[in-house]
Amino acid sequence: MDLNNIKKQIEEISAKNGFRESEIVSAIEAFLRIQYVYEAANSETEQTIEDVKRKVLKTIYRNKGQKLMVNMRTDHSTLFGLDILEMEYLERATDELEAEGLALFAPYEYSLTVKGVSLVKKL
Repeated sequence: MDLNNIKKQIEEISAKNGFRESEIVSAIEAFLRIQYVYEAANSETEQTIEDVKRKVLKTIYRNKGQKLMVNMRTDHSTLFGLDILEMEYLERATDELEAEGLALFAPYEYSLTVKGVSLVKKL
């Protein structure tokens, strides 16, 4: 499969399922980082990542329509209530949430999927 085929698939998925192409590309990027960039986490690191994921999900859930509008000036530490250690794992946590189909992280909007809303209700 070459990049042209991938582009076609992205366009088809976007048209068929109503996702923006940028959301699909973002999910693909998250998957690639998880598979090929991040090192395997030890149990302590994994627990920190899970804590960050939980805080992110709950914060987005509390907003109208389970969406957050963000920009370059957004202080993610304050927004999600993260300490400096947790901030180290924010990118990985959001990548995992996106790869798991729980949330979407577009450049200016964070939102939960139906699967993400369902999970937060169980927490």
